[in-house]
Amino acid sequence: MKHSRARVSIARTLSASEIEQRIEEMLRISGEIALQRMRDDARAIAQLLYVPTEFRRLDNLIGALLGTRAERLVTSLGIARAAGRSYDRIGSICSSAYLPCFRLAHP
Repeated sequence: MKHSRARVSIARTLSASEIEQRIEEMLRISGEIALQRMRDDARAIAQLLYVPTEFRRLDNLIGALLGTRAERLVTSLGIARAAGRSYDRIGSICSSAYLPCFRLAHP
């Protein structure tokens, strides 16, 4: 979660939205207990590496996705999850530029 400069336009770190997407995916696939276990592991690693600021950011992001913290989320999927609303991934595809392809594939 540290910022770094990209070399030759290849970033060495993930953006905030990429991190949020990956954490949301872990929550969706593995569940809340697995995500909490990952947070506990990250807490221990952060102490060893002396990176408390980065851990706080991760902790707040996880809390926001779980609906227990009021951290700002950046992805529509994360915002919907935090608000307790369902998010139709197919609907989001259908309402985007992929609609003509979707209709051709599913007449």
